[in-house]
Amino acid sequence: MVPPLISVVIPAFNCPFIKECVDSVVAQTFENFELIIVDCSTDDHCLRIIESFDHPKIKIFRRSGRQLPGSNRNFGIGRAAGEFIVCLDADDIIEPTFLEEALFVMCCIDYSLVGTSFRTFGAMEKTIKLYSHPTLEQVADGDGFVVTILFRKELWHTLGGFKDKALGRDHVPEDWDFFVRALAAGATLYNRGSYGFHYRKHWDSLTAQPDMPSLEEMRVRIRARHGAKLRRQQSKTEPVAHVIRQDGWRKMLFDTQRRETVLLVLPEKINDGFVDRLKTSLQSNNGVLTVLSTCHMETYPEGFLQFLSEQRAEMFSLPDFLEDQHLWLEFIGYLGESRKVTSVWYGQNCFFLEKLPAVSQVLPRVPFSYIARYSTGRPQISRAVPCLSSGFESG
Repeated sequence: MVPPLISVVIPAFNCPFIKECVDSVVAQTFENFELIIVDCSTDDHCLRIIESFDHPKIKIFRRSGRQLPGSNRNFGIGRAAGEFIVCLDADDIIEPTFLEEALFVMCCIDYSLVGTSFRTFGAMEKTIKLYSHPTLEQVADGDGFVVTILFRKELWHTLGGFKDKALGRDHVPEDWDFFVRALAAGATLYNRGSYGFHYRKHWDSLTAQPDMPSLEEMRVRIRARHGAKLRRQQSKTEPVAHVIRQDGWRKMLFDTQRRETVLLVLPEKINDGFVDRLKTSLQSNNGVLTVLSTCHMETYPEGFLQFLSEQRAEMFSLPDFLEDQHLWLEFIGYLGESRKVTSVWYGQNCFFLEKLPAVSQVLPRVPFSYIARYSTGRPQISRAVPCLSSGFESG
């Protein structure tokens, strides 16, 4: 079985931030992707940055003259080999786990599009929590989506691609129009709760130009353009039933030269004893650290998250991208199959302890070590599952 390929399409026009954008794609935990840059730049500095990219997964296509955003996206998608598409603006960045988490959701549940809540940075810092399941009405109002959404290339073909409507005062955002048409045609959109996308706010961006129409003006134009579709959708009252595909993630597996991996399941709360023993154990760990949490990552101390980042750990927070707990065990099984998991370290985690027999079945022949937390703050090890040496020492 051929694993799915994700094509990330980045239109670029004189963007000095493009290296940060490209670096965020190259750093993805899901490795079966291609990066397509559609470049219309004339600025020498930006051209030098783009010409410096030297990565086997990067493909650069040049177009003469400035083109409209939708045209550049269509140009790149038309040359994409992937079954799945993500469009990313050249001044924005994505979190390292975004592609993998979004694809996992789409492989396991029959969503048409998978997006994410996001943060703004640069000239303005803000967090934007999107509706998990936005309706057509909400998307038509400008809520519930960002351009960086995973979707199948087949959907792009069906909708006839992105459709530009001028710039300046007559502008109608082509991505807004695209997603309204998608939902009107019956597509379903799921937004993960965590902030997998970072939208840069700066004064040179298209939306910051003084001749751009206001949000309300663009909303009126979108509704005028798609009024009939909105009225038809309002007559439908039955919610869409989403089917969970057991083991749907197996299509994501492919041969890769991954290093041996330790899977660390975090406790609900972190104490100093847990951190101290973890640091000691990591000194003898020569593999990759993959971190799994059943709590939102933002609930953990910032210093602890920074420590994990310094270990170059892959970090997955189950509630941040999987609202259906039926898929949590599925994702653990996926990690076991996609990584060379040699051992599991886990703390006082209610979900994990309750599901321990099931977890031991999806991760057969993998040693487990439990770090018990006591009121003294001194962790101890109990061998809840027969295992080999884990790197932890009891005492």
